[in-house]
Amino acid sequence: MRLPHGGAAGSRLTLKPVPLIVILTLLGIIVAACLLGMEATRNLTLAPWRFVFLFAVATAASGMASWLTFRYGGRRRSVLWVVCVGAILFRAILWPMAPSLSTDLLRYVWDGKVQQAGINPYQFPPNAPELASLRDEAIFPGLNHSDWISVYPPGAELLFRAMTWLTSGSVLAIKGIFILFDLTSCGLIVLLLRRHGMDPGRVILYAWHPLVLVELAGSGHLDSVAIPLILGALLLGLEGRVTAAGLLLGIGGALKLYPLLLLPGVVGRRPWRPLLAAASVMVASALPFLPGPVAPLGAMDRWMREEWFNPGIRFWIEGGFETLGMNPGSTIRWASVVAMGLIGVGVWLRGPLSPVKRAVWMLGAHLVLIPNLFPWYVVPIIPLLCLTPIWPWLWLSAAVALSYLFFAQTPWSVPVWVMAIEFVPLWAGLLMLGWRARSWLPAFGAAATGRTEA
Repeated sequence: MRLPHGGAAGSRLTLKPVPLIVILTLLGIIVAACLLGMEATRNLTLAPWRFVFLFAVATAASGMASWLTFRYGGRRRSVLWVVCVGAILFRAILWPMAPSLSTDLLRYVWDGKVQQAGINPYQFPPNAPELASLRDEAIFPGLNHSDWISVYPPGAELLFRAMTWLTSGSVLAIKGIFILFDLTSCGLIVLLLRRHGMDPGRVILYAWHPLVLVELAGSGHLDSVAIPLILGALLLGLEGRVTAAGLLLGIGGALKLYPLLLLPGVVGRRPWRPLLAAASVMVASALPFLPGPVAPLGAMDRWMREEWFNPGIRFWIEGGFETLGMNPGSTIRWASVVAMGLIGVGVWLRGPLSPVKRAVWMLGAHLVLIPNLFPWYVVPIIPLLCLTPIWPWLWLSAAVALSYLFFAQTPWSVPVWVMAIEFVPLWAGLLMLGWRARSWLPAFGAAATGRTEA
């Protein structure tokens, strides 16, 4: 890209360290101001348009900061320091904010309290008479789906119990723990960048990304713990330590399931040991809940059948069937699961690719095929974009926040025009990249060959 310059026409502008740091600082101030505006709003569900405006401004500022760092960072230590200071400051701003866009964190605390009372969290939903004595005014009224048993895997439930015991059920303290895990992710991204010979300042794409800040530091999602496990597994995979990588992905899968999708990218040609390591962790995490229900399979099936939030390709396909007078039932949902498995086999069998690119394939396929796309589901792919900045995924990471206009409708729903803004450029971009590569699967990761560096 050529920028205006006072000298000869067409000369390239290069930013010296001090001007670049000044510009990044000014852009960071804009991001901080937007985050302060969100924190001051308190309940963002009551002001969705204000949230979207502040998010858009913060995204523009952080996007410009990322572009400048990618373009002119030059491995300067001073730039990395500015990025790190901003990362800590932004998370500190949102730390005190009570979760409002999502109240999943309250469910973490509730499930922890249920276990402390000696009750299996998969046995009763929160509104069951058997749990009446555990209800309070701080946690129970804010629970979403209080008539559902927990949908979280056993490893997550064990973590909820430990954190509730450690923090006495303090939402603020648990958010603080999650922020520490999130900052660990920033450090692991730096290690991945250095492992690939890239400028560590590129971590700014994740560290300053408003979606990461809002969903992890603001709402306190469990992905804060799952993401560093994924990044650690990728680092181990790059070193050929596939059994240890499988072990980390198994721990991640015991928390959020989707880290298991990365197994085809790290297992190598002799997959049995890493697969056995991952499976052992999953089984071990379920043992404390025996006898009795040990997995939320019923709740997951209900989630696939009844949940309807930002459904993406599912919306258009099921709508097409209904237009033809056909009821697809569960066919589309389970066809997505089968497609995910086939893509996983394809990733495993594909020729030489780095674990990072394979991870982009799998996480990208997950985002396209998942029945409901909540904004925080996009966060795990953002660390990988620091290494492979594929623009359709960058677009989705910015546009998905529009789905919070769900709260601006009566009754609550994601407007069709919002889904069009989110998904039409995404699909068009993936098709374009796929056409250039003359292959469908590389559209999820390797389609940007010649443009990506991981």
